[in-house]
Amino acid sequence: MMVVIVDDEILERKAMKKFIEETFSNIQVAGEAANGRIAIELAASLQPDVMIMDIKMPGIDGLEAIRLIRKDYPEIKFIMVSAYESFDYAKEAMKEGVKEYILKPSRKQETIEALLRVQKEIEQEHAEKDVQSESSNLLKQHFFMKAINSHEGEELDYLKDRLFPNMEEGLFIVMDGVFELKEVIATLQMFTEWDFLIEKIRGEITVLFILKWNGPDLKAEILNLARKLCIHWKEEVRIGIGFPVSQVRELKKSYQQAFKAYNQLKNQEGKIEYGFPVTETKGKPSLEHLLRESLLRGDSEKVVFEAEAYFAEVDPDSSSVMDSGFLIKRKLEEIGVMIDFKPLTSIKGKAEWVEFLRVCTVAVMEFRESEHHVHRAKEYINQHYQGSISLEEVAALVELSPTYFTKLFKEETGQTFIDYLTEIRMNKAKELLQTREYSLKEITYLVGYKDPNYFSRVFKKVVGCAPKRFL
Repeated sequence: MMVVIVDDEILERKAMKKFIEETFSNIQVAGEAANGRIAIELAASLQPDVMIMDIKMPGIDGLEAIRLIRKDYPEIKFIMVSAYESFDYAKEAMKEGVKEYILKPSRKQETIEALLRVQKEIEQEHAEKDVQSESSNLLKQHFFMKAINSHEGEELDYLKDRLFPNMEEGLFIVMDGVFELKEVIATLQMFTEWDFLIEKIRGEITVLFILKWNGPDLKAEILNLARKLCIHWKEEVRIGIGFPVSQVRELKKSYQQAFKAYNQLKNQEGKIEYGFPVTETKGKPSLEHLLRESLLRGDSEKVVFEAEAYFAEVDPDSSSVMDSGFLIKRKLEEIGVMIDFKPLTSIKGKAEWVEFLRVCTVAVMEFRESEHHVHRAKEYINQHYQGSISLEEVAALVELSPTYFTKLFKEETGQTFIDYLTEIRMNKAKELLQTREYSLKEITYLVGYKDPNYFSRVFKKVVGCAPKRFL
């Protein structure tokens, strides 16, 4: 159990801390505060189980501090300490959820009993949460399997309303790869904030995304997520995607589509790694379909071949082809791929449309490659910021010249290499300062600097205040 002691008298704090640590082996005094303002900051940074709070303190007193803390952290328990044997104080404290009220100077036995009672209450709450969590997990698993195997609406509607009341859309993806579920969960949480359920079905990993979507193009967004996953997992992986549905009883259809897309990807040749199911029709595929396939394969020769065949039977100067061209260009620009080509309205004939498709394919593959370089560079910086790290060193790691790497990094992140490295270091410095466990000199070395004075100047420039005034 983690405890924070709040008292404006330093001797009282130190005595209380010494007594608790000598008496309890399972209670850690994680922090101390001399006033209500610092107590509020420690509540935010440490989120302790219990705060032992003095009532009378300068500035923000104990009761006001408790009111403010409970707004954001209602699970924190409070033991109130006061030199005043006042019923009014005790009554007011109980209104604010204070669990125990101890008078100063407190006897050790009273403090022990108060802490034990609060500890017991916390343990009971944790046990109840574990039971509720286990029950909820079983219900979620039941919902997941019902969504895959059944069109029955009433039970699915009931489970959806109980478990995911804000769900507006849902979709499935099916993937392979030698992954543990824990690894997949951690990766999904790194790349998206969507809620999801995950199971292994027939040996493949199946994910149901629970969505409250406010964006313009969910299909483009899920394709973007799948692309990021394929880049992250360097091993060969296939990700079949089902179309989003707004009715819970249609989730089975999304799963079937995802499984169909997965099988199509697995059974065909080429480098396609992810996508929606391809529906075979008697008509000719659209220009967007041709481009999508080429982007997924990364095969410009294949798209040129397909486009040649396509335009042998479709008028390249028709309005439908022009509309498709504009849609392609707009969607690529939305994900950051800029096409350097003549105005589309001036494109005439089959040869120019085929060249447009080829340029688009090459641009997307260059974009994917550059994104991969920057992703590797950022991972390396995040792992080695504590040391002496240089632009030349990182450029060599991703096998690019320093000049090209500088340009590429700025285009992809919107920051220079130095700005990104400094931001990482300053964020870590703020975390270390909040713990109050390290000296300024120690923090300087821990975040990759050698001179505390230089570190302080950089910190003040970036954060807006000196390190000593940060808390």
